Amino acid sequence: AETVTAAAAAAFNQEQFDELKEELIEVLHHEDGWDFTWLFCFLVFVGVFVAITFVRRYFLGWVDKQTKKTDNVIDDFVVDMIERWTQGYVVAVFAAFVACQTYHISNVLDVASKAAFLGILTWRVIRSVEMGANFVMDQWVFQNTEEGKNLSANFHKGLRLCLYTAGAVFILDNCGLNISSLVAGFGIGGLAIALAAQAILGDTIASFTMFIDRPFVVGDAVTTSGYTGIVEHIGFKTTRIRALSGELIIFPNSTISSSTLQNFSRADHINQHIDVGVAVDTSDEMVRKIPSLLMDALQGQAGFDVAEVYFKEFSEYALVFEVRFSVKSNSPADIRAANGEVNTIINETCKKNSIDMPFRTEVVINKNGDL
Repeated sequence: AETVTAAAAAAFNQEQFDELKEELIEVLHHEDGWDFTWLFCFLVFVGVFVAITFVRRYFLGWVDKQTKKTDNVIDDFVVDMIERWTQGYVVAVFAAFVACQTYHISNVLDVASKAAFLGILTWRVIRSVEMGANFVMDQWVFQNTEEGKNLSANFHKGLRLCLYTAGAVFILDNCGLNISSLVAGFGIGGLAIALAAQAILGDTIASFTMFIDRPFVVGDAVTTSGYTGIVEHIGFKTTRIRALSGELIIFPNSTISSSTLQNFSRADHINQHIDVGVAVDTSDEMVRKIPSLLMDALQGQAGFDVAEVYFKEFSEYALVFEVRFSVKSNSPADIRAANGEVNTIINETCKKNSIDMPFRTEVVINKNGDL
């Protein structure tokens, strides 16, 4: 009998304990109409935020100091990427999403936290892919030259456009929109836009043609459509050329692709010629000596190589000799300097040998005798 009584007492105490526990849980969750779920949700938010912030500040801080001691740029890039993923606003949105998914408060908060988290996640993924691709291309593909910088800038623009478009489609798809209908609508609208913007599309297509064919690069000296200058920028729509006189000339890419273009920078030398006129009464002996005199004077110069000097033709007022030479550079400045040096040497040689270089004169006959 005593054993039965003790067992009944133990069962009664267990029942009291269970009832007390249920009452305590009820009090914690609902006391006078106030729901403690908000408190638990807030505590989860604070816990997640503080934990990630602690890891970012101390662990990543230590790793960052260690990577700066090395010459490797990859570890610096990885640490920088992780730091961007653990920025304050990203951690806050992530903590809010975890808290709202752990404790359901309202449908509005659930949807808002999910939308915010999805937006931040998409943004960070896009930025990470963009940074990674740019890092690889800048480090191992594009050289640190003017041409490389121009190609890098155009690559970044194209990559950013593709990534942001894909991110927008991803977000709209997760928001419940019918992407198929949207894409079909864009197709019809894109056709209308294409018809209205044929010139822009033509310039864009021409830019891709120039990027593939590469008739010139940034820094080349070119002549096209009657203008000569140095290429400064090649974009998706226009190409900018700095004229020798200093002004900036902007060409649509379609104009350049459909025009004849001279690229002086692709030549290892530039051929030049200068006409020299001497007096018509110059002696026959001197006329025969002039080619050898000029050849001897021009040979051995550093900036150019003289090819030949010969008696070219009779003009109205002089005997014309042609001097042919090649400049050992494709730089416009070097070409101008070489022309100036050749003219100077010709002038000195003619004066030294008493060779008369006449200027053009006109004789006016006044039959009436009136002045």
